[in-house]
Amino acid sequence: MTNHCTLFDKNYLLYGLALHASLLRHAAPFRLFMLAMDETCEAALRTLALEHVVVVPLEHVITERYAFVRERMSFGQICWTSQPLLCRHVLDNFGAESVTYLESDSYFFAPPERLFEEVGAGSVSLVPHAYAPGDDRTATSGIYCVQFNLFRDDAEGRRFLDLWEEACLRYDRSRTGYYPGQLCMDDWPSRSSAVCVVRNKGAGVAPWNVSRYLVAGTRDAPTVDGVPVVFYHFHELAFMQSGEFFLSSYPIPPAARELIYGPYVDELDRLRRHVERAVPGFRFRKTFESPGLWRSLAKLSVPALRSYLRFRILYQRGRKNMIRSGGNA
Repeated sequence: MTNHCTLFDKNYLLYGLALHASLLRHAAPFRLFMLAMDETCEAALRTLALEHVVVVPLEHVITERYAFVRERMSFGQICWTSQPLLCRHVLDNFGAESVTYLESDSYFFAPPERLFEEVGAGSVSLVPHAYAPGDDRTATSGIYCVQFNLFRDDAEGRRFLDLWEEACLRYDRSRTGYYPGQLCMDDWPSRSSAVCVVRNKGAGVAPWNVSRYLVAGTRDAPTVDGVPVVFYHFHELAFMQSGEFFLSSYPIPPAARELIYGPYVDELDRLRRHVERAVPGFRFRKTFESPGLWRSLAKLSVPALRSYLRFRILYQRGRKNMIRSGGNA
């Protein structure tokens, strides 16, 4: 049995449920530890009572020892800092020989077993961003993406988990464009042969690299350059108030829209309807809309203004990347 962990708040609940659904199809038997970043999310997860899921309350990870992060970090930075803390929590308390951190907005199209076979006896796994030409953001976001990070409960696995935690504790809301928790991984392979860099093209396909591949296959089994997509990282994807889905600010090839994004937004729409039936009053989701500019600017604080302007840039870059769900039940 494999052990995975992820984290999300109420607005990302549907993404976490989609990740779980994909693991049910491709990874059983498994345990998925879901860290609920707020009480609404935790209550919804307990009501849904998902198969193979262990719900972890936030206070079990952000303990009194780490209480200072609430004062110093933004909510997003608290989430990033919670990633290594969650991995440690699983290894310390659940008898797991290893745990693999997954981003909640990832989705498996094929069994992750083929990635574990590549990692072999390694103690740590990393997946490169593999940026497409013209979209290289290594300087700010690092060589590797936090998205499929295995840590084995051995000396090397624990050592690198400590290094990750140490880096994440440097997050500060005054440094919004600094990502120490990801940049720290750049030199891990040079530090130890126990760190395995996953080279499978189908691992970590994402908006920042999908344009470099030839996307083919089927909606159930998409491929990139003839290699099965193991998991796709749906960075930036959001619900629109219009009923459409915003895909990304990166260019998304038509084949990827049909074969990768199409089935995923259908899954999200199905899960939205299921949750709204199962958890009365639950209407939370990650939304992305373009409001009136000047009216919005007048209401914003300086930090919120930065966020809003970033949003406007993303929206303008990706405003053609909209699709609707197929409406499948």
